[in-house]
Amino acid sequence: MRLRVFSLYVRLTPLSDTILPPVSSKVLKNMIEKGVILSSMKPLIESRAKLKPIFISNLGISENKRLFSTGNKELVVKAGKTLYGRIGAVFDGNMENVFSDTSEIETPYGKFRYEIDRLEFTEIGSKLNISKDSNIKITFMTPTLLSSKMYLPPSLADKYKEIDVGFSLLPTPGLIAAAAYRTYYGAIGNANKPEVNTRAFKLNVLVNSFTRVINYELKPVTIVLGNDEKGNLRKSRGVIGWIEFDIVHDKFRDALLKYLNVARFLGIGRSRGIGLGEISIVGTRKIQSS
Repeated sequence: MRLRVFSLYVRLTPLSDTILPPVSSKVLKNMIEKGVILSSMKPLIESRAKLKPIFISNLGISENKRLFSTGNKELVVKAGKTLYGRIGAVFDGNMENVFSDTSEIETPYGKFRYEIDRLEFTEIGSKLNISKDSNIKITFMTPTLLSSKMYLPPSLADKYKEIDVGFSLLPTPGLIAAAAYRTYYGAIGNANKPEVNTRAFKLNVLVNSFTRVINYELKPVTIVLGNDEKGNLRKSRGVIGWIEFDIVHDKFRDALLKYLNVARFLGIGRSRGIGLGEISIVGTRKIQSS
């Protein structure tokens, strides 16, 4: 059987007025840690491995509008307000506590009623179904952290590894492709092979070379991650918004659609385990020039 990735969609309702943590994915993470849902995922979320094949979304007032702190105000949710979240991971044949009846859980952030909404799967290696007659539109639903160092040839990576350049606020299609490629190989367990970085760099260059950017609306956002061990406020800066493009080379278009099919479940970039880098992908109609 081919490997599959899944998304488990969950609805939560606070039983009293609640202040969510700055990164609201901590509520779902707490549910996994307590064994309420997907208890088999607990060792994975505790692992310090890179490119872990797991995604835990921030909660949202809908499936497309997530709640996260930019430092301006607390994330206050009224009692009885339905929140939506999801957990994405590689299917290992063990789906403990997924289909539980509606229940309640006490978390450090308040008491919630929760229920499983639905479960979606896709096979790793299958392509996202977007026709060649359509452009590709990617929406960054939460701040996405794509390292500018993915533009560096792997031969120079060690030379400049001590330099911190932050994250790109102008995500090109090539950079998106390289990040999706890394997510894909993290899902199949090959992320640490040296050739993955080499291929990601080549894909970055080649996709950019054969891409027409049609339109975009991008916005840099500073997100609050919480406090470190010394009590200092931790922040990061990423990008939200959308970009629409067309890849004119069939080989690289097909490759990207294969990697994006996994990335729509597991996200792209850094900090996917706390809900950053969540993306949605649709095809849009090409407008023929006269």
